[in-house]
Amino acid sequence: MLSPLPSPFSEPSSGFLSQYSSAFTSEASSVVATDALGPSCTSIEEYVKAIRGKVSPVASATQIDLPPLLQGLSDVHIRREVMKAVHSLSGHAVDVCDEDADCDGGDSSKAFFVADLSEVFKMQQRWMTCLPEIEPHYAIKCNPDPMVLRLLASLGVGFDCASKSEIDTVLDVLQDELYASATANTDRIIFANPCKPATFISHALKTGVRTMTFDNADELHKIARVYRKLQAQQSSIVSPQLVLRIVTDDSKALCQLSAKYGASLESVPHVLRTAKSLDLNVIGVSFHVGSGTSDPTVYAAEIRRARQVFDMGKSVFEDGEGYEMSLLDIGGGFDADGTFFEIAAKTIKSTLAECFPEWEYERVRGPREMAPSVASDGAPRKLLRIIAEPGRFFVSRAFKLACNVIAMRVPVPTENEATDVERPNVMYYINDGVYGAFNCIMFDHQMPTPYALTVRGEVLPPSLSLSNTTAVPTQSAATHTCSVWGPTCDSLDCITRAAELPKDLRVGDWLGFDNMGAYTVCAASRFNGFDVSRVIYTTGER
Repeated sequence: MLSPLPSPFSEPSSGFLSQYSSAFTSEASSVVATDALGPSCTSIEEYVKAIRGKVSPVASATQIDLPPLLQGLSDVHIRREVMKAVHSLSGHAVDVCDEDADCDGGDSSKAFFVADLSEVFKMQQRWMTCLPEIEPHYAIKCNPDPMVLRLLASLGVGFDCASKSEIDTVLDVLQDELYASATANTDRIIFANPCKPATFISHALKTGVRTMTFDNADELHKIARVYRKLQAQQSSIVSPQLVLRIVTDDSKALCQLSAKYGASLESVPHVLRTAKSLDLNVIGVSFHVGSGTSDPTVYAAEIRRARQVFDMGKSVFEDGEGYEMSLLDIGGGFDADGTFFEIAAKTIKSTLAECFPEWEYERVRGPREMAPSVASDGAPRKLLRIIAEPGRFFVSRAFKLACNVIAMRVPVPTENEATDVERPNVMYYINDGVYGAFNCIMFDHQMPTPYALTVRGEVLPPSLSLSNTTAVPTQSAATHTCSVWGPTCDSLDCITRAAELPKDLRVGDWLGFDNMGAYTVCAASRFNGFDVSRVIYTTGER
């Protein structure tokens, strides 16, 4: 673990950097190469112990394609990396190339993430506390980080995949030899893309991924054609198990999906009859309330609609040979902030009890564990497997981003300028933008808030880093309204047009951004030749 630091932080001074100096060389800040996680981890401590029991330190890091794993608070690691950059640019002769430092000779002022994997673990524990009946299937499109995937796999979480590449990514994790005995099970994957290429359907079935969504009759004909062709070539091919995606009222969501996906209730009878005519098995219903919904009670109405479709599975067929559905996928849209998730969980549980009172819940943990087919009184048991597709819930809080101020532009008033003319604010330019990690502004409607990590090269402790601080070390506490821009030539590359940051902020200083784990690294590009920000991993406070 990192050497102890003052907590709470002592009064800042010009010697504040020295308070962190021991963090550079602490033997306790060990590095471990993470090639596998224990499949039965129940705590972050066991998780770290499982890693260390299977790999040797440092040396093996070059033998596998995974980054080193550190210990300690993410705020501490952000500041130690910033201090390295400050020392490097100031010309101080400080030996920062310890065993866990990035000593590849690269630019020390590059933007970087710090990912605290203990935050991912905490979210999994939070889920199991509030919704133990529902299997989370992590939406890997949100953040396909290899360390996150390995941790979630070790905790028994399933995966929501939307493409051939995502399926392969998850299978590479699940079929690792160190997982194989407990977790290599394609039942933990749902191919949740209602409209997909035929080649992706073929690949999914060939690899044993059989649970997939659809929302229209044309998709059913395509699935049937692919399956029949594969069946003719290989009689042992798995048969598709289909989940009907229905349309929802996502008017309260930031990212609305129903304009693109979902069958209306009116179309359900026709779609189910088409599936039956093609001899395809429909096993359940899915919906998605949209990403970033503002109302945690929206799940209630959609669960009731899903129950109607369950009933239609039997009622639309006159011969009584309809579908006995057994899977409900309640989608995503779960927010980790505040009490949103707890309120949503209560709504979901009460509505499930209302709509499915005669059903018992089945969970799949690794290999399928089927409950007995009859209850203790001899009556048949109706088993309902419930899954969900959380994405940002698991990772948003876990990632923080640090960016370097590479330029600034101060407005210069002209002699003829009227006194009542509003002058432009100071503009700061940083080395990541909307074509990189901040694509979440364009695609996910996010509004990241910057705060100062350094002021005139002086590193601020976490307690003083917020923009509304009243005690900036050795500098004026005054802030001003300014704008923050990305590094590319595109004028759309704007992080925020109205931030409150210290007036003494200068080129070479650093800004921090919290809650940067969702829909950031996954869509970052190298537009204009700028690098994608690297990620440093830690297991958090021990």
